[in-house]
This record gives sequence, C-alpha cells and structure tokens, in this order.
Amino acid sequence: MVPRLRVSKQPKQFQRTLLQFIETVIVHQFPTWSREEIERMLRVTDVSQTRVFQDALQEGLEKGREEGIEKGIEKGIESVALRLLKMGRPVAEIVQATDLTPAQIRKLSKKSQK
Repeated sequence: MVPRLRVSKQPKQFQRTLLQFIETVIVHQFPTWSREEIERMLRVTDVSQTRVFQDALQEGLEKGREEGIEKGIEKGIESVALRLLKMGRPVAEIVQATDLTPAQIRKLSKKSQK
C-alpha cells in the first residue's frame, strides 16, 4: 500500500497524512513487532524516519530526562543527608531538612559506613 501511495498522483500533503495514518495503525495493531518487521510490512528502508517513531522517540527522551532529574534530586538530597550525619546532626533534624524518613537516613548511614 505504501509504495502505491508514493507513486500516486495524490497531493503530497494527502500522501503524508495517509502515510502517518498507516504507520500509526500498523504500530498500534502490532505492538510486539520489531522495527525490521514493521519496515518490511511498510516497505520502507528506515522506520526511524516515520512520524510515529519520531513521536515515540521524543516521548522516551522526555521521560528519560524527567527520570534523570528525579534521580539527580534524590542523589542530591541523600548527599546532603550524609553530610549532616557526618556533622553529627540528629536524625530528627535531618528528617526535617531533607524530607527523608528516619529509616532512609539510617539506611544511608549504614551504607556510608561500609
């Protein structure tokens, strides 16, 4: 269907819209298929150039950034808690400063002593 669409006399905008529709249907109908299987079905040489793939890639990058920021914040808070522990601050004060639980602080303390 895709090769026929590409050689049709339909306007380019219509071809792009229909191709995006076909890509979306294929990807949603066959979510377990590999990239190669989808390329064979669509008869395209690089499925990574499709709109569906680009959208999915963008979503993955955004999610990865968010998770990276969250992990960075967690590491930063843990680092502050460790410094406060080394300064001899009481656990209750560290809980108040970092919003970590007493159990998390004790776990950090044990981990840092290893």
